[in-house]
Amino acid sequence: MTNDGGLEQFGRRTLADDGCSTCGDVAVPVKVIAVHGGEAVVEDRLGKRATVAIDFVPGIKVGDILLVHMGVALGRALEVRL
Repeated sequence: MTNDGGLEQFGRRTLADDGCSTCGDVAVPVKVIAVHGGEAVVEDRLGKRATVAIDFVPGIKVGDILLVHMGVALGRALEVRL
């Protein structure tokens, strides 16, 4: 079991899996660690961090769960409670 901060409920993909922009890849769920202008530092369920563009998703704050593809936040993930 990983300490994924609840990200696994959105799927098992990680930043290492973020693939080709021309195919039907799904977005990667990540947690926002820091926000700096038009970019955010995010962390996937395995703890890998990356900087992503957040221009398409207004009002991002630390702790938000985003869906990211090819270094761009596409939207917020809806929280799933089981």
